[in-house]
Amino acid sequence: MISARPVILALSLGVVILSGCNTAVQRHIRERDFRNIRRMERYNVPPPADAAGLPGWTTNMSHAAVYANRNNFRTAVFFYRNGEAVSDRVKSALRSSEGRTAASRVVAVAIDVDASPQVAARFKVKETPALLLIDPSGKTLASHAGPMTKSQAVNILQQ
Repeated sequence: MISARPVILALSLGVVILSGCNTAVQRHIRERDFRNIRRMERYNVPPPADAAGLPGWTTNMSHAAVYANRNNFRTAVFFYRNGEAVSDRVKSALRSSEGRTAASRVVAVAIDVDASPQVAARFKVKETPALLLIDPSGKTLASHAGPMTKSQAVNILQQ
């Protein structure tokens, strides 16, 4: 039978050794986490700007793409023209409760084609409104250009 005293002594010694190493390990982890946080600050999507009157949508396509890629999210890109009646109808569909719910599952970006024609050209958007769903690598999963119903817009966001 093993006596309790040597076992307790061995366990105590192990705890003392591990606790001394533990603080150095914890400090190293904290420093590494801090470096990673500082590095990631450059790629965070700015707080949702409620672009085009759409709650939770941003206008910064480049940051949204990097954020989506790093976090394995899909990106929904809505191309519109200010004052265009068809674009306004799609905006109201995206503002609906179903549209908000569907948009909350993706990184949502709204692009005014008149203000950012280079982004529209990159995605070959020729007609507004247009809604694209892009995977984290940048491949288009679904798209629709022109007039669309609320159910069509929500279905694209949910794919």
